[in-house]
Amino acid sequence: PGFVGSENESSNNSNLWTRSNFGQLETFLSATLTASSKIKTKLSNPLGVAEGILLDCKHEIERRQEDLDVDVATLKLLRSDSEAFEKDMTSILDRH
Repeated sequence: PGFVGSENESSNNSNLWTRSNFGQLETFLSATLTASSKIKTKLSNPLGVAEGILLDCKHEIERRQEDLDVDVATLKLLRSDSEAFEKDMTSILDRH
């Protein structure tokens, strides 16, 4: 015994499959692709997705590195200004 409506769903799915022409595409690919090209095709999409993700991560890391470079330059400038201020204050205090 099946669920109510399961026969109708099966019929709808079959109709969708027929109208989509994926069956013909599947037959064509099975007949024309070699075993190695089938494997390559199966792997290329996930690898392409992974490559895209890695490229996005690389760009984000590069952007963050640029931000960090600016931060380092700012800290060096602050340190230099602080050291100059300290020398000025020491000089002023030594004169008094």
